[in-house]
Amino acid sequence: MTPARFITLSCLLAGGIASAGVPVQRSLEAYRTLWNPGLMTSPPRQVIGDPPPNPLADWQLTGVSELKDGYLVTLASRKVAGEQLVIRPTGARILGSDKAGPDFKVARVQFAKEWRDSVVHLDCGGNVAMIRFDDKLPVPAAAKAAAPVPPQTAEREGRPRTVHPPAPANLKPHAPAR
Repeated sequence: MTPARFITLSCLLAGGIASAGVPVQRSLEAYRTLWNPGLMTSPPRQVIGDPPPNPLADWQLTGVSELKDGYLVTLASRKVAGEQLVIRPTGARILGSDKAGPDFKVARVQFAKEWRDSVVHLDCGGNVAMIRFDDKLPVPAAAKAAAPVPPQTAEREGRPRTVHPPAPANLKPHAPAR
């Protein structure tokens, strides 16, 4: 390399370094196209405060059965002992009172092989929440087999017949009082 080229290249390099400024941080708007929806990306989740409280937190699932026109779901209150909520296709009612229960509607039911693994999805005013059987609930005992019924016999059962002796001949019938 000739000295003239070396001096020229050194001057250009020194001038470039001297004129270079401090790097500027770009705003996030410049990168928005990287995370906006595209062919291979999905939009970011927007977090809007705390999630809504679960309206089913005070209830536990105690029974579910299928009807012609929907499902019959029974919930027991965790706070009030003995209070039960029955959800029918026509609406929800609290057992033992005339007041209507919360506005719960059965969205769908997932029956499992084991009844304790079944899941009920309830529509709670626009939010769908799911409820399961609680593991802490007592499990009902299996029903005992009924006692065998004895076969019917051809004999007549009931009171035995009693035979009254004939009345003595020397007694006169009572005369009605006048």
